[in-house]
Amino acid sequence: MNKPRVATAILNWNGKHWLEKFLPSVMATNYENHQVVVIDNGSTDDTIDFLKSEYPEVKIVINDGNYGFAGGYNKGLEHIDA
Repeated sequence: MNKPRVATAILNWNGKHWLEKFLPSVMATNYENHQVVVIDNGSTDDTIDFLKSEYPEVKIVINDGNYGFAGGYNKGLEHIDA
């Protein structure tokens, strides 16, 4: 039986230190059809480089600016099919 696709969407703005702390537990899921998506809301820190080097399996959606909480999620969720 195919399990439904599930995505964990994380909105980020200059939060590399939070991702370093909490992303390992999110990545530890054993659900077979799971995707982790970080929606970056125009960060100016090195979050994107960190994700690409340490978590290449994470899908990164890069917003072209900081759209706030709801706006950032809404723009990011347009790129998730789960």
